[in-house]
Amino acid sequence: MYKRQTVVYVIKPASLSDRKTVNVRHILIKPDSESDDQSSATEKQWNDAYAKAKSILKEWKSGDKTEDSFAALVKDNSADTGSVDNGGLYENVTTCQMVNSFSYWCFDNSRKAGDTAIVRSDFGYHIMYFVGTNDQKIWQYSAEQALASSDGSDDVEKLEKEYTAKVNWFGSRYFEKDVDISH
Repeated sequence: MYKRQTVVYVIKPASLSDRKTVNVRHILIKPDSESDDQSSATEKQWNDAYAKAKSILKEWKSGDKTEDSFAALVKDNSADTGSVDNGGLYENVTTCQMVNSFSYWCFDNSRKAGDTAIVRSDFGYHIMYFVGTNDQKIWQYSAEQALASSDGSDDVEKLEKEYTAKVNWFGSRYFEKDVDISH
């Protein structure tokens, strides 16, 4: 004998941050060492890299101090091959996407468009230029990217067919699925 029963999954809403994605430009100055591994660089090589970063930032500050002039310095100075062709631009950066020192600088609550600094990481010195904060919250951007993946839409369709999302009387969301359970 089969009895029809309903299984209810109660989902506690996650705490979603209001923090938004940011856009930032950078110029990476690596210490001159024999290998790509910067951990083998000497203190002198690190000091030379820092002096070079300070010189490039000073050059930019002595000019018109615009985002475009900063982007122009990237091509001839940055060791970051992944962003050199677009003026060192990283768009829609999310927390924990970049190395810690880079990320901490980007997401400092006092950060304003046009801010610059030199930040050290295990890769070298980053000459930073803060482009600005975007309108989209990090969780929205992350969800959008996940859904944009080729298999994301298939997963959503599958879930929509299998489950019914509902809201109870005190505002909590839950999924309901009818299942047959035999005794």
